[in-house]
Amino acid sequence: ALILNNEYCFDKNYILYEINNSRKRLSVNTIDCLYMHNIDMIRTYLSNDDYDKICNDLFSVLKELIDKNIIRFCGISTWDGFRVPEDHQNYISLSYFINLANRYNVSQAFKIIQFPLGIWGTEAITEKYQSIDVHDEKVNIIEAAKHYGLYVVTNSPLLQGNLIQEGIFDLQGLHFSTKASV
Repeated sequence: ALILNNEYCFDKNYILYEINNSRKRLSVNTIDCLYMHNIDMIRTYLSNDDYDKICNDLFSVLKELIDKNIIRFCGISTWDGFRVPEDHQNYISLSYFINLANRYNVSQAFKIIQFPLGIWGTEAITEKYQSIDVHDEKVNIIEAAKHYGLYVVTNSPLLQGNLIQEGIFDLQGLHFSTKASV
């Protein structure tokens, strides 16, 4: 299995193993949504050809899982990928993944993207890094998602709790653990 940076594994057998374990733990036959998590972070370690191969292999697995009703929806969860310009090593193009979804006939299930958005980082709204048509019109990631009919889930509004820990963000006396897992 290809393991990148001792933390990223996109091997088909590993993915199937983890999905089956999740289904058992959740006591469900079908998982509502499977994110391809950190697909942007692996670009650093791969050539474009190797990245394309991994992405194609992933969509092949997704097709199999969707056809067997093991997953209902799928999407991408990123950290940098949708918030950085094209020349950044972790940039990913939403249209690239839309094309893969169409090629593997899973566009009916490829419906969700996730990325950080908060007071510390507004690039998803303010920066136009995504192309949505043949004229290379640039839009922000939220506009691109709307164009493709995707749902958007945002995360890390308080920079994973760091704004609270550093006293940058005042919650007016509210007390809670920033170490808690959501």
